Amino acid sequence: MGLRVESWKRFFLWLPYAWMMPCILAALSVVLCLLVMGAAPADPAQKLADAVEATGTPLPMPADMLFWIQIGVGVPIGILINTLALTFSEELGWRGWLQPRLAHLGFWKMSALIGLIWGLWHAPIILMGFNYPGLGWGGVLAMCVFCMLITPYLSLLRERGAGAWGAGAFHGSINAVAGASLLWMPSVEWPHMGLLGLEGFALVLAGWAGIWFYRRARPVSGMADQGCRR
Repeated sequence: MGLRVESWKRFFLWLPYAWMMPCILAALSVVLCLLVMGAAPADPAQKLADAVEATGTPLPMPADMLFWIQIGVGVPIGILINTLALTFSEELGWRGWLQPRLAHLGFWKMSALIGLIWGLWHAPIILMGFNYPGLGWGGVLAMCVFCMLITPYLSLLRERGAGAWGAGAFHGSINAVAGASLLWMPSVEWPHMGLLGLEGFALVLAGWAGIWFYRRARPVSGMADQGCRR
């Protein structure tokens, strides 16, 4: 199930990738969105304040202070909590149980199939307006595309010995930073939705080249059960 860590050294070598790569992808996707839209970045502190006040709750402190506490404290704590929660829930299933059982397909086909199943699994909450409000089944399709594109990044962690823990760290980081990065977006609507929009899709797809070259330069052995052969 991917919970046994065979090499703590290997695990801690991959942990920065698991936590930081989503942050890099989220930040770059927002920059790319702004360039494509020809827009200036929004004031993130004011957007956060507006979101809080929209709930009917008065601001507990100045907007700038609230923003920096959210970014400096809230996001890191969110990443840690999400890492534990998602390791023992979704990632125990996707990368822990399913990946070794589809390894015979080869790394890329295995990743595509897991990503498709993962995306369809989100269908009920997507249809309720989560991530892609108003898009209906188009949102489900977009979620499937996103999951299929991001899955090789997580499959690599399982393949290289970080197990479900590493995948949980990556997944947890995505969940914590993808939404926070949208504070810099002047407006968020399809297809300009940061990491979950077309610009994000293109950026994540471009990163496949790095995964392909890395796996080609550093082939693994003795781990065929994790889909490492092709």
